Amino acid sequence: MRIRNTYIKNMNQYTKPLKYSLFIIVLTLTACTKDEESTPIDPRDKYIGSWVCAENSKINGQTTFNVNIKKNTTDDTQILIDNFYNYGFNKSIFITLSTSTITITQQIFSGSNTVNGTGIVSSSSKINLTYYVNDGASTDTCTSILTK
Repeated sequence: MRIRNTYIKNMNQYTKPLKYSLFIIVLTLTACTKDEESTPIDPRDKYIGSWVCAENSKINGQTTFNVNIKKNTTDDTQILIDNFYNYGFNKSIFITLSTSTITITQQIFSGSNTVNGTGIVSSSSKINLTYYVNDGASTDTCTSILTK
């Protein structure tokens, strides 16, 4: 019986650290679960929809009209503004978003009219724009506040 007790005592001496090691491994493996992958959010999503444009034009004075903003499907850094300069919903310009700044690269948007300008995003419901519309004869300087 003495040999058996000594054997058990010696076995406990070696199996105790093994038991603790196994416990730590199991605890670590169960705590390390793979995080769910998040779907990337398109930063343009918050701008999509109908906006009210309060435009101040040196030529046309102050006007208020609706515009529609949608994604440019060919460039994921751009959005399109329909009814820009109150020229109708079939007339669009593209603008490039970069964090809180906006660039209106020079482009033709109606007949021979060109536009270029800049802007800032004040919030997800307010955009400030300064732009220049040239019809070939004169250049109109405009500022607009778009609100959602």
